[in-house]
Amino acid sequence: MTSDDRAQLVEDIRTSGNKRRDIAERAALSEDFDIAAAWEVLTELEDSIEKRVVTARVKDESGSTRNSP
Repeated sequence: MTSDDRAQLVEDIRTSGNKRRDIAERAALSEDFDIAAAWEVLTELEDSIEKRVVTARVKDESGSTRNSP
């Protein structure tokens, strides 16, 4: 995983956390808020994050890519 890929992944993880908080806050404030639709968007983002993490892990385990913490 390149440093740019890692930076984007970190940003997407941060965005995911922010979206979760936003969903909780908006749902608490309004009964009209569509939780299911908002959750679907969040799930798509988290699926994308998961795929990139798995890909990075597989590359790391195969020895083709090695990142320092």
